[in-house]
Amino acid sequence: ALRTIWFDLRDLLYLHLSGQQPPAAQPLSRAGGTCRYLAADGCRLPRRLRPFICLWYVCAEHKSRLARMGASRSQDLLRSLAALKQDRRRLEERFLALLR
Repeated sequence: ALRTIWFDLRDLLYLHLSGQQPPAAQPLSRAGGTCRYLAADGCRLPRRLRPFICLWYVCAEHKSRLARMGASRSQDLLRSLAALKQDRRRLEERFLALLR
């Protein structure tokens, strides 16, 4: 399945509150296009500036590697990602509450 890659409100809040300058443009200029930050050797953006979807998406190759790490370690990683997603939701909710 194709994923939509973009900087969402949570990404922009994180970048702003951490003093980072967001990249100049969204990764995709059109649906089904290629990410403008993708190079032959991977993403050109530093990890801290990448959209969160690029960091948490686990492709088939990574799933295979996780399986070889053992159930405990892969579950730890998945729990950490779930906690991070929850923290991002809370950040957005608190920000939106301030606007009311």
